Amino acid sequence: MTDSELPQPHPMYKGVPGCGLAAYSMVLLSGFIVGFGGMIFSTLALMQAGDSDNGPSMLVPGTQVSVWRLQPMWDAKLLSVHEVPLAWHDESRTGRGDQACALTSSHVLRVDKGTGWAISYSEIQDLRLEGEGTSQETVEIEGADGFVLPCHFRRGEGAGQLFRMIDSERS
Repeated sequence: MTDSELPQPHPMYKGVPGCGLAAYSMVLLSGFIVGFGGMIFSTLALMQAGDSDNGPSMLVPGTQVSVWRLQPMWDAKLLSVHEVPLAWHDESRTGRGDQACALTSSHVLRVDKGTGWAISYSEIQDLRLEGEGTSQETVEIEGADGFVLPCHFRRGEGAGQLFRMIDSERS
């Protein structure tokens, strides 16, 4: 047989090395590694987030609070069963609401592990925002009898907003 009688390679593949299947396999393998690595890192991030505290507990409207989280305020006789606070903030970091501040139409409320306090807006003598911009901010509400009711916040949870709400309600 002469060279002209042998089968000739297709003109499209002339001079190209034979690594098509290997290159395709490497693309698939790298996609698998990226995807599998992403699943591993996502799972680790979820597990780490589950071990940390509940994160920021923002000042929220009372209508957005789960009913069971208001139980400590009911137990302390700060709220009636049918009463919904205007604003509510959980300080406990456990999500149980056993350390929380709330605003109603007439009072500032605080519950701390079963003990409750209330100061009406008309009794507020002084209102202070301590530690503004730091990692721990506190709204201090001083009543007519000198009693100070503190509401503790981490940075960005709404201490300034609570301060402005109380200030506008007492005016």
